[in-house]
Amino acid sequence: MRRDGERDCLHPPNCITNHIRMDRPSLKAHPIMTDSCLVAKLSHYIELSPTECTLLARLEESTEHYVRRDIVVEQGERIADIYVVKNGWICGHVSNASGVDLIAEIFYPGDVLGMSQLAFETSTVTYIAATELSLCPFPKEALKTIFREHPRLVALFFAFTTLERATMIDRLRAMGQMSARDCVGLFFLQTKARLKITGRAGATWFQMPLSQELIGNAVGLSTVSVNRAIRQLETEGHIRRQGRMIEIVKPEVLGRELDFTDRHYRIDNSWFPLLD
Repeated sequence: MRRDGERDCLHPPNCITNHIRMDRPSLKAHPIMTDSCLVAKLSHYIELSPTECTLLARLEESTEHYVRRDIVVEQGERIADIYVVKNGWICGHVSNASGVDLIAEIFYPGDVLGMSQLAFETSTVTYIAATELSLCPFPKEALKTIFREHPRLVALFFAFTTLERATMIDRLRAMGQMSARDCVGLFFLQTKARLKITGRAGATWFQMPLSQELIGNAVGLSTVSVNRAIRQLETEGHIRRQGRMIEIVKPEVLGRELDFTDRHYRIDNSWFPLLD
């Protein structure tokens, strides 16, 4: 289902847009990319050493391209690779007992897809491209080197897994206790916070390429309910829309109303191993 040669869907200044190789990456010495989405994200939390930057950039040297709705990994498929999301969005889908599609995970540029599946031989979810997508695969075996030689990176990856869990708990809380309007508002705040880490969102604006159907699958609402919620947020002056761009007019005001906590901007790294 891979679509090689497709154009990248975004070309932000802080991510690689050239020097692409189609062979699988090695952690041995060879030409290094000077920047990467993953480095941009991790650098937000700690000051990376040159050695750490080198290793992380090498993980992005092999690129696979997909178009919207391509299946990257199917539920039950054996997991051989971990993926760095270079461009685009990808969602992890599951179905409930009634066959209703639910989105359990959403990954953005700079995220590492597959960390939640490390304990399993086969995938527990189906990963589907939500937009045009560029992924950088690296074999699970490469994690041995990272775990053995780069404990700070291991600590960061572990922290990101707990962040994903906390974000999912926030979404579940919203689905069980909040109105449709509040669920969608919270989802927008969470999305902007995630995108801001890698410079893909401004103080108030961000791009929302997901359809209203996919938003509904992420927050447990029908497409009709999502549409009404968005219109209500617009009418109340909380958001403005222009094409796929969404502006949250006063994020702090909406955030207080919805009891939103930005869990991604700052993490506790006091327990991280010291750099040798």
